[in-house]
Parts: sequence; C-alpha cells; structure tokens
Amino acid sequence: MRAALKNLAVLAAVLAACLLMAFTVGCPIKAVTGFPCPGCGMTRGCLSLLRLDFAGAFRWHPLCFLAPFGALAYIFKDSRGPLRIFTRTPALVAATVLMLAVYAARMALMFPAEPPMDFYEKSLFGKIVLNFLLQ
Repeated sequence: MRAALKNLAVLAAVLAACLLMAFTVGCPIKAVTGFPCPGCGMTRGCLSLLRLDFAGAFRWHPLCFLAPFGALAYIFKDSRGPLRIFTRTPALVAATVLMLAVYAARMALMFPAEPPMDFYEKSLFGKIVLNFLLQ
C-alpha cells in the first residue's frame, strides 16, 4: 500500500508537469528542436478524453486512450495484481515499439503542417536554421 501511494505521488507530479507544459511553455523538446516528440499531443489528447471528446483525443494522439491504463499500471507496479503484467519487459517493449510506429506514421502523414506534428519555427533550432537559410 505504501508503494502504491508513493507511485501515485510520482504520477501526480508528472501529471502536474504535463499540465504546466500544456498551458505554458509547451513541449520542451519541440521548444528546443522545433520537431515534435513521439508524445506530442498526448496531454491535449488526454484533456480531450476528460471532456469525452473521443474524436479530438484520437486526433491529438491516437495512443492517449492507453494513458489511463499506463497510469494504473505505474501506480500498482509493485503489487501482485493483474495490472502487474503491464510492467513486464515484453509489455514495455511492445508499448515502446507501438509508440515509435505511431510516431513514424504521424510524421509521414502530418509533418510539417498539421498540429501537433508541425515544425515550430520559433524554436532554438528553428531560429538557427532560418537565420542560416536567409543569409
């Protein structure tokens, strides 16, 4: 029980950081590189899920529907219950491969024009590239 409370506290801190990024600076990876990360749109997708906007959630990030299961698996990772299967290595490898496959598909279909898979020109890298190309 004590481990589950600790895991819940860590998850709450991660959620708070995600919300802070979503409503202030945005994705730190995108702010520096200009390129979207594999999780770009996940926070907005989860917020759409909370509003029961399933189409919007899927548009922001197709895997946001799995986020609640991932959160539950993290909270109960030290337990002996059925959710422990999500913390096994094959499940984590499968989740990583799925995330990268969805990222590759979204980059091929949506980049560089359609949010959240757009290029952020005001990023550090974007400014350097644009200054280099314009001179």
